Amino acid sequence: MVTFLPAPPIIHRPLLRWLLLVAALSLVCPVSGQQAVGSGVGIRPDSQEFFLLQAFHARYAAKRQALYHLGLLTEQASQGYRVSAVLDGFPAQAAGLRRGDLLIAMDGEPFDPILSLNPRIGDGRSGNVMEKPGGPGPIELSFRRNGQPDSVVLEPVHGNLFDAYRSAMTNSMQQFSNGNKVIGYIRLWTLDRSTDGLQTFRQSLAALDHCDGLIVDVRDSYGFISAEHLDRFFPTRNSYFQMQGDNPDLWQHPQRERLTDDYYGRAMVVIQNRGTRGGMELFSYQLGKLQRVVTLGEPTMGKAGRIVSDRSTNSLRYLPGDDILIDGISLESSGFVPEQSVDYPLSSSPVSDPQFQAAMMTLMQIM
Repeated sequence: MVTFLPAPPIIHRPLLRWLLLVAALSLVCPVSGQQAVGSGVGIRPDSQEFFLLQAFHARYAAKRQALYHLGLLTEQASQGYRVSAVLDGFPAQAAGLRRGDLLIAMDGEPFDPILSLNPRIGDGRSGNVMEKPGGPGPIELSFRRNGQPDSVVLEPVHGNLFDAYRSAMTNSMQQFSNGNKVIGYIRLWTLDRSTDGLQTFRQSLAALDHCDGLIVDVRDSYGFISAEHLDRFFPTRNSYFQMQGDNPDLWQHPQRERLTDDYYGRAMVVIQNRGTRGGMELFSYQLGKLQRVVTLGEPTMGKAGRIVSDRSTNSLRYLPGDDILIDGISLESSGFVPEQSVDYPLSSSPVSDPQFQAAMMTLMQIM
């Protein structure tokens, strides 16, 4: 399952010229690893996935392309776009939108998650140059929930999706009392290896250290993990997975010793789904090795490859990682299967989250 699906109803002429240019390059450029712009799978420049991957793989923070967005992830459906996830603390969540809602129109026009809010992208221009004073302002979003029409008014935010994912992670933290137990919850929308990213990760988990059990939610997540992330849950590095093949986007072998002996050693449930991909798949897989941890949800996406960018055409391509093995297991296209299977289909929009409810019940049983 691909988390972000582009599908503008009309291909604008400048965008069509861009696609023809990429097609031409694929015929004349040699196929040679990361330099092979013509190999792999192209990622449409007017898609949510493009802006997500561009922000995560930009060489410098200043190069991350910003856009107007509502803080939601979508999948194309026959009559619009289905909400697959909402980012914690962003307009879509504040407006009460839920997974499974069918987004139909914005201000009376057919809705597209990128082009409706950023029309200049459809004209072939970068998201960084489309800003206007005050932004697009409040918009009315028409949708169907379980077949019933509804609408909400919300105001888009402007920024890159790397920063949005990091903010959503810190916004997600919660604690619940269940009898005499305290359960902590955090949705790790992303992990990154920067000094600031590691510090934020450690501080977030430190705030939940007192909890009797922990739910770690990695659904629809994307990021880059390191041993420093796993050290927060394991007493030693002896059981860390072995990776055959080279892809630093997935995993960097430990460059230094553990910074601390402190780790969270209580019961945990990890929720994953078909939107969990890349390094976050390895994160869930490794946590599942602990006897006090149960993984729950759906198989992960199975993305072990690399993202290759061509700055001259502002294009991205995905190169599959067919040669990558994790503990001798191929990750590409197959993903990792959780210990407990709990589905959460997009065909309806229930009030409660079945995977989260199952995680709560499972955690109470193993604490």
